[in-house]
Amino acid sequence: MRNISRRSRAGVTLIELLVVIAIIALLTSLLVPVVFSSIRKGRETRARHLIDQVSQALQGYRTEYKEWPPCLEDLPKNAAGDYVLRVNPEERNPHPVWRTLFITLVARAENPAEEEILESNNRRHLRFLEVEPHMTNRPDAPLEATTFVDPWNQQLNLVLDGDGDEIITGLPDKKSGKPTTFKTYGELGIWSWGYQPKKVKHSLSSWK
Repeated sequence: MRNISRRSRAGVTLIELLVVIAIIALLTSLLVPVVFSSIRKGRETRARHLIDQVSQALQGYRTEYKEWPPCLEDLPKNAAGDYVLRVNPEERNPHPVWRTLFITLVARAENPAEEEILESNNRRHLRFLEVEPHMTNRPDAPLEATTFVDPWNQQLNLVLDGDGDEIITGLPDKKSGKPTTFKTYGELGIWSWGYQPKKVKHSLSSWK
């Protein structure tokens, strides 16, 4: 009888263990999507903050100097006559124009080359943007950063009104999914491709 009792208690303990494991597995399956969704939303919030900060900095520059940074004139124009800065999501090397804009808006000159860029684009050395480490490609060493990146380590994209009609063209249309045909009123558009670059609807932008 004692042996039977021991086996019975062991069996009950084993069943209890299996039930606990099943409950943990169920809770994990419910919580993991919530955790990942929360992480994604947090990154999207930081991306929107970066887009807004860079957009406001460029607008502030134009208000102060009555023109856009001269380096933007080096950008190619699309069929509508607007300047376009489009960076492949996988590209990790700083785009030359973003590098120049970074130095211009942050008013940083750590070497003669950067001093020359600053003199050409921001001669008064005015700081239009306070950069937080996570907004750059060098969060470990912000003073050595050379471009802005979103939380997915992607450089931003930009369209600038180049013909004075206050309409910008070549933006990603989230409704149609076409990345180059959408246009809206304004002089400046900045966007990130977001956490799924191949799906335009997930892009984050400075326009509605």
